[in-house]
Amino acid sequence: MGLKSDIYDALEKNIGKEHIKNSPEGKAKVDTLADDLSKAIRDFILAQTFRVDKLNASTGPVKTLPGVTVGAPGPHTVPPIPIGILTVEVDKDGQGTGNPVGGGLPQSNASEVKLRKSEVKEM
Repeated sequence: MGLKSDIYDALEKNIGKEHIKNSPEGKAKVDTLADDLSKAIRDFILAQTFRVDKLNASTGPVKTLPGVTVGAPGPHTVPPIPIGILTVEVDKDGQGTGNPVGGGLPQSNASEVKLRKSEVKEM
């Protein structure tokens, strides 16, 4: 199970087991080809830039802590002030502590990361 073994199995299926197994040289060639193809695919994917095409973020009100100010007519407390925020912390396991909605799990499930065809880098 892995890219190399999947490629090897596909080559074996296409060429035929009887043609590969009858010759140690044939088996070695198919093994080398599967290895080289898996490395080429890996290198191609690693050279690409993946971008977020869809990200679902949460908004939620946050209040400042009350503060004590000094001055005329004397010390007084300022009430909490609501401030709107945008939370972009997304976590596939819901562990995003900065996200008030399920720790980011719902947003992660609704988000997509794609490789854009127009940005594919030929190697």
